[in-house]
Amino acid sequence: MRALFFLFLIINFYLTSEEISFKSIKGQKFKIECAIDGKQYLNGKLVASYSQKYKTIRTIKNVEENKAEIEDDYYYYNVNKFLANNEILQITDNDIITYYRDSNGVMDVQNDQKIPSIRNAPYFPDHSIVPGDKWNSSATEVQDIYNDNTLSFFPIDVSYEFIGYDETGDKKIAKILYQYHLKAKNDFTNKIDNRILYIDGVSKTLMFFDAENGTRTKEIYERQYFIKTKNGEYVLNFEITDSGERIWTPIELMKKEELVDDIKKDFEENSIKDATVEKDDIGLKITLQNIRFAPESSKLEPSEIERLDSISNILEKYKGKSILVVGHTTDRGTERGRKILSQERAKSVAEYLIIREAVDRSKLSYYGKGGDEPIADNNTEEGLNLNRRVEIFILEE
Repeated sequence: MRALFFLFLIINFYLTSEEISFKSIKGQKFKIECAIDGKQYLNGKLVASYSQKYKTIRTIKNVEENKAEIEDDYYYYNVNKFLANNEILQITDNDIITYYRDSNGVMDVQNDQKIPSIRNAPYFPDHSIVPGDKWNSSATEVQDIYNDNTLSFFPIDVSYEFIGYDETGDKKIAKILYQYHLKAKNDFTNKIDNRILYIDGVSKTLMFFDAENGTRTKEIYERQYFIKTKNGEYVLNFEITDSGERIWTPIELMKKEELVDDIKKDFEENSIKDATVEKDDIGLKITLQNIRFAPESSKLEPSEIERLDSISNILEKYKGKSILVVGHTTDRGTERGRKILSQERAKSVAEYLIIREAVDRSKLSYYGKGGDEPIADNNTEEGLNLNRRVEIFILEE
């Protein structure tokens, strides 16, 4: 009887244990959406409540043995509680970073990169695990406290617990809790910003992991940090608390060559001039060159309406897709002025697409890049016309 009991335990272990690890396929893409709410205190007084929202388009650029080359394309949104609910989502910044990660979660990231801010976590052991199992691993948290690219590197010991499974959906999703306590005093001999005297923080994350496909599906986290800093003669005590959620969604890849050919045919049939379409890493890019606005204004010239009407007819075919409108200017004026003008012009085009009901407002965003990305010489009239452009992206996501 005892032998049968132990045999049952062994069989049950192998039926319920899992090898959980990251799995990567070259060309695979994910959209990761993140929303954060937090508060900041200075010397015990609340000084700011904030919300942050961003998305990341993650691309597996290459896979060799068990190590994946990953490109993360971050888009940060303007989140303002005073904006109307029907306001078009504005992108305020964009970062692209590349790093490597193996199947366990060990990462290789350049030291001058501020993101990913948590490195080598989450981490999975080499052996199979069952609900109730616990393990630990070493990791690093990177902070840019003053947002001036002065990075601080803090070693952390992360503890993990396999909680069980989320059975609510049609898939068996593993739930793993990982947390750590960061505590460091600056002795000015290690990799900590000299303005930081002391930091004490805790972070707790509940991760939902699709073991079959080797990817996270969701994370819910909360953090609390106490930071003592010195600014000249003043010692300041900060407390930062925030919580957030990250959601992973796989992206179905477009048949870009076919779609580019289809849109080119639409251009010809509708006699759309000064417009091009091409493949792009994030989807399809339609470029409207020499787009006309009133001088130093975001008001569209009447002559542009016909062209935008034709573009709207094309975009209606892709209404299920997200759309990004990007504005560009020449090098005339100040950097700040160019940035604002490009934002306003991109928004103006986006608003017209909504009026024409060519796009879904909830899937529309805009971004102004100023004169940072010229495609021609600004010293010629032809070059100015090419650089004064609006790009409409049909996003792969």
